[in-house]
This record gives sequence, C-alpha cells and structure tokens, in this order.
Amino acid sequence: MSTPEGTIKRKLRAFIDKAGGFWSNIHQDGIHGKTGDPDIVMCYKGRYVALECKSSDGRLTEDQKRRKKQILKAGGIFISPRSVEDLKKCMKEIDEMIENDDDGRHKEQS
Repeated sequence: MSTPEGTIKRKLRAFIDKAGGFWSNIHQDGIHGKTGDPDIVMCYKGRYVALECKSSDGRLTEDQKRRKKQILKAGGIFISPRSVEDLKKCMKEIDEMIENDDDGRHKEQS
C-alpha cells in the first residue's frame, strides 16, 4: 500500500510527463544524495524546480529547510506540493514569468 506522499509523488510525475517537463527522483541512500534533498527535481521550460512532496499535514524538516535556502540562493525554484493543483500553480507562474520575459533574477543592463 502506498503512503500519502507516495501517492502524491506518483501523480506529480505523471502530470509532469503530460506537461512536457522532465523529472528525476533524488536517491537518498547516503551515497548519491544529500540529507534534505528534494524528492523530485524537475526541469520545466528551462527552470530548475525542486519538489519536496508533503501530505496534507507534512512539514519540512530542518535539513529540508536548509536545502530549500540553498536552492533558492542558487536561483532555483522550491515548492512543497501537496497536490497536482499546487504544481499546476507553480508551472503557471513559470509560464507567466516567461511570457513577461522575467526570470525572477537580476538582469545586467547593457
């Protein structure tokens, strides 16, 4: 039987596939991943998005909070989706950034 977070992960991966994004799971076996790494990393329209999937009452651990800060500092996007709707909202915001030619980062003036 799948856990609530496992069910969310499966639905998110299926949605990313349909939306034309790329996703990969992070292996947290102590050899390949780092403590606090997100469950899924996604590339959507050139944007790095880290997904730390949570059930309705799940919370980020201290290690996950540290990893979130590192990802945001490096210019990535970090979300804790509890449903496909949460991911859809994030992807819509990325679409709007692209449409407005605004990647959310400082641009050099020429």
